[in-house]
Amino acid sequence: MSINGDFLKCVEIRSNKDNLSSLWTKVKLNKDQIIGVIDKVSLKTHTIH
Repeated sequence: MSINGDFLKCVEIRSNKDNLSSLWTKVKLNKDQIIGVIDKVSLKTHTIH
C-alpha cells in the first residue's frame, strides 16, 4: 500500500458521538489527484519469484 504524503496533510480523522470515524478534508483537493495505491496479491493465484 502506498499513500500520497501530500494527501495525508490535507485530511483529518473525525469521530462522532457513536465512536465512528470518518475522513474529512481540511483543504480542497486537486481534481484527479491520486491519493494512494492499494496492491493486494493473493498467494493462491500469483507466484512470487
